[in-house]
Amino acid sequence: MNETKQEQMLELLHRDVKSLKEHIDVKFTEMDKRVASKEDIGLIRKETAEVKSGIIKWMFGFWLGQFTVTFGFVLLFLRK
Repeated sequence: MNETKQEQMLELLHRDVKSLKEHIDVKFTEMDKRVASKEDIGLIRKETAEVKSGIIKWMFGFWLGQFTVTFGFVLLFLRK
């Protein structure tokens, strides 16, 4: 009788360990999906660089426009 209880306990332990291993595998799979790879980081850096260059172009365009308008007003007031 003692051996059968030990065998039952051992069987329960094996099932619990198997269940725990499956749970850990599922969690690692989910974690792998969330972690960014080096390729993802490279793409993000490339997109960021493109956005920065676009912003610099627009800033220069607005600066040039402001300068032109200011210069035009100065010439308008100096001619009168």
